[in-house]
Amino acid sequence: MNQVIHAILSAYVPVVKALASMLGPEYEVVLHDVRNPSSSIIAIENSHVTGREVGGPLTDLGLKILGNSHRVKEDYIADYLTHAPNGKRLRSTTVIIRGENRKILGFLCINYDMTRTERMKDELRRLDGLTNHSGLVDLLESLTTVSKLESLFEQTAERFPTRFDQLLQQTLDSTKEELKLPENVRSRPDRIRLIKALNEKGFFQVKGAVEMIATCFGLSIFTIYSYLREAKEGSEEA
Repeated sequence: MNQVIHAILSAYVPVVKALASMLGPEYEVVLHDVRNPSSSIIAIENSHVTGREVGGPLTDLGLKILGNSHRVKEDYIADYLTHAPNGKRLRSTTVIIRGENRKILGFLCINYDMTRTERMKDELRRLDGLTNHSGLVDLLESLTTVSKLESLFEQTAERFPTRFDQLLQQTLDSTKEELKLPENVRSRPDRIRLIKALNEKGFFQVKGAVEMIATCFGLSIFTIYSYLREAKEGSEEA
């Protein structure tokens, strides 16, 4: 990848390697540069956890934080439950890296695959004389205690796409589901509702997003930009 890394973010690259080395193979550590959401991953260790690689896109959570950067006051979102593409339960933390005037530059993310720890915890609970292992069970419990993302941030899940077109499609599908819209959105008011919700998730910061929506609706990109302006004006009036 030929992308020039931001000077502040370049200092985090050895941190990614050090954390992964210290924590072990069940901990994926990822560094994102948000200047290009469609290929934001600039460093990743233990990538087998989610199957991503350098050059991969932001997650939908990262997009939403970026799209609402003026409202996001948190510096990190810690210990929330996510799922890897293969269904494994992950304990995740996202650190928001900021620069001058608190502008978001990137994200440092840790995703812990809890599979083995949860299995060990369940086996110990089945053993007779559990009190002999109570200290170990408490330790394992602390490693697998997570919060629901919606209790920490206004989003129900985080997905880990390997390609930017997956990111766009997953965000589009989940937004339709949240708004209870049909697969084929035909009415103008529903299309504007959908575009407004997608814009609030940072969807249109990804290159190719407008063209994708235009294709889905069977409309020109100029019409989509018109809908987007109307959606933004509606948000400002609300």
